[in-house]
Amino acid sequence: MNTTYLLFVIIALLTGMNPVHASEVTDLRSYLSERKQTLGASNIGYHANATGNVCHAMKSVGLGCSYNERGDLTEFLARNGVSLFPCKGNTNPYYNTWQPEGSVGNCARHSPTEVDNYYIGTAQQNAMLAASIRKNQQLFKSGNLTSADAKKWRP
Repeated sequence: MNTTYLLFVIIALLTGMNPVHASEVTDLRSYLSERKQTLGASNIGYHANATGNVCHAMKSVGLGCSYNERGDLTEFLARNGVSLFPCKGNTNPYYNTWQPEGSVGNCARHSPTEVDNYYIGTAQQNAMLAASIRKNQQLFKSGNLTSADAKKWRP
């Protein structure tokens, strides 16, 4: 097993998968707050900060650069109908259409009721996220994004 995969598994386990439902909160700031309360401020994902373009883009709209904040933004968007990193987008090396048929990572195995967000912070995903944030930065108001504005997001 390679180190990148193990790191992904550890972060996924430590950050928990989807403990807060975006339909229960009306804005990104509330979603981020509930996630941080659920996971705890000392969660390792809050200490894994990105650098470069994705961090500049996140900061330009009033957000932090941590792995959790990047993942929570993509999750909030996906739960509001905008999936930047769907399984079939093949940006996640562990969940994509190239996985063997019947394997856990094959997109065909995922229920249509699951949130289709497979962000893990790869270089490709971070570049795509940075570009998407820049393209939609006008939707953020004082570092926040409402559910209504999230639905206006253009990937």
